[in-house]
Amino acid sequence: METDILSIYWDAILEFSRQHPFISMGIAIVALYLIKEPIGSLLTGTKSFVDNVSQPSQRTLKKFRDDWSKNATQLEQDFTKRRGQGVLTSLLGSALFLGAVLLLVLLNFSLILRPLQDIVPTGEVFGYPLAMAAAIAILALEFVAGVIFLYAMGASDLVPIRRDSSQKNWPLMVVGFLAMLTLALSEAGLAIFRDDLIQLDANTRRVATGAVQAVVGPAEGGVQGRLDQMPMWVQAALGFLLPWAVMAAVLPVEAVLQTAAILFRRIGAVVVWVPETIFFAIEKVVGGAVDGTKALWELVTKPVDVFFKGLRPILEAVAPKLFKRS
Repeated sequence: METDILSIYWDAILEFSRQHPFISMGIAIVALYLIKEPIGSLLTGTKSFVDNVSQPSQRTLKKFRDDWSKNATQLEQDFTKRRGQGVLTSLLGSALFLGAVLLLVLLNFSLILRPLQDIVPTGEVFGYPLAMAAAIAILALEFVAGVIFLYAMGASDLVPIRRDSSQKNWPLMVVGFLAMLTLALSEAGLAIFRDDLIQLDANTRRVATGAVQAVVGPAEGGVQGRLDQMPMWVQAALGFLLPWAVMAAVLPVEAVLQTAAILFRRIGAVVVWVPETIFFAIEKVVGGAVDGTKALWELVTKPVDVFFKGLRPILEAVAPKLFKRS
């Protein structure tokens, strides 16, 4: 319906223009003269609005980008000076070493989980068995003890406490070492207990099947006795050594965190550069479009200005009272 009305009006305007071409031209000239200044002001205001939004945004984003880039460069220089290798090289090496240590941590976890299932009472923590939570807590304690020990030695900075890197904190080092030694001996005991539980389960299955008579412990003396005791001592040795592997994970974890801080700042600078570039492009595109439109508008309306400037002396001569100067 609206389209039909507009079509009717448009047809009427075209018909009027064909019948009265000079009147239509005069109306068009007057209309152009009347809207010349408003259109120019609108174009100028549009460009000013875009500039007022884009330029402060670009300055703010550029400040963030420069600060993050400068911070990342400073951290990278300090990191390279302290470790003697680049960030990416350190990250790759630390990730590989950390992967190997994680395998040892998983082995350590499986080694202490079985005896803890018999020692720790039944229950759950956040939906997980209490024995599993206890095993994770022991590994966490080993990691913390390793952090304290390496921090006291001056080899790690994971502890957020200021210290003189040229001196070792011997009391704290002793505390960390004793904590690690206690945990290692505890895991060795758990490993021995694990071997006893495995033998007990095996004897229980033998008795249940009636295959052989139950054996209380490993055979004493001779080659067979030594062979029977070998798994127990191997597990005890693993139980004692694996906590030190958990402590060794402190250094690659710290290196990964430090390199990640540098890389995140680098990535953040790139991410900030994207909207900064978008704002810059919008400013230039809109500014160029407005300038081009203004130039075209000036070109279109220039004859109107010339026409009215030439018409004014004629009107003053015909009706001087209308243009009487005070």
